[in-house]
Amino acid sequence: MNRNAAIDVSRALAVILVTLFHVSRGPSLPVYQVGDFNLFGFMANGWVGVGIFFIISGYCMGMSTERDFSGGMTLSNYTRYSFKRMLRIIPPYYISIAIWVLIIDVYHIAPKPTELRDIITHVTFSHNLFQDTFFSISGVFWSIGVEMQFYLLLPFIILLCRGTISFLMVLLVCLSVSIATYYSNLGIVYKWGLLNYLVLFVYGWGIYKYKSSLLYFINKTKAIYIATPAFLLLLSVNVDSGNQQKMYEMGIAIIYGVIMLKLNDVIPEESRSKLLFVLLLIGQASFSIYLYNYIYHFVMPRTPSPFSIAFMFTGVLGFGVIMYLLVEVNTEKMRAKFFKKKRVPSGSSMDGNYSATVTDKSQ
Repeated sequence: MNRNAAIDVSRALAVILVTLFHVSRGPSLPVYQVGDFNLFGFMANGWVGVGIFFIISGYCMGMSTERDFSGGMTLSNYTRYSFKRMLRIIPPYYISIAIWVLIIDVYHIAPKPTELRDIITHVTFSHNLFQDTFFSISGVFWSIGVEMQFYLLLPFIILLCRGTISFLMVLLVCLSVSIATYYSNLGIVYKWGLLNYLVLFVYGWGIYKYKSSLLYFINKTKAIYIATPAFLLLLSVNVDSGNQQKMYEMGIAIIYGVIMLKLNDVIPEESRSKLLFVLLLIGQASFSIYLYNYIYHFVMPRTPSPFSIAFMFTGVLGFGVIMYLLVEVNTEKMRAKFFKKKRVPSGSSMDGNYSATVTDKSQ
């Protein structure tokens, strides 16, 4: 199966940031302060990996919808498109729900509710719409609901984006809604919901849609030499809590979109680099790594240290890769058989290469 190396490396970066954020929270988080910057700030700010996942998902869905709706949108191809998305996400996601309910009820390693309402809302991808189920079962599952809601909405957004002007207008509306939500008094259901993150998904979709023109602009203006240091500096900046965090997440994710697009020109198709091989494997397994991000609770020490952080981080990545090989690889084979179709031209990305989240594999 052909894969896009730049997308897998981007997924790896996103899931590494999220995992570092989760395992490093505590009083022993290393600090090396230089003014408003912290050399280890990328650990405290690792939660921005979710926003990066959403950018990646939007980009990858540009690949998918270009094929699925090449002849226009009908009820038939919308149903097929939705079913493909569900079969991509549901098997590993449902298995992870069952495993987490078992772990929580038997081992009590995380104080999370696992009542019938929690389970029903999670399997219907509606748990992020209610305050009491938003963080239940697993603290990262809220983004799975957001992503699935985006998948179902995206074809209708595409209908509005008939050209560059209409796309920019849709993007501007999404941005305005996000900013208004960020600075409102609304609760987490809205501030961490689809409406405020839709701008990142649409932006990611637009990057794919207009990638040739954007790459020309990036190469012409050398924008990558501004975007890369800006991204690294923002990762290390001290971010206050509250609304500033959300604006920060949106800004850094948008900047990374520029870097991700340029990575397609930078990463060689064939490479013997061991580091790249590891990153690609982590990227491919990023969905499972994300689903089991809190598995470190099994070995979490009472007093965290740099060594324990490294141990937990490695353990989460390792467990996620194992679950990827056991679950995702096999369910993707079944899905490929179910949706057997014409061969995709060399160089394009296959269905198995998307997501994010944070999910769409993502992740």
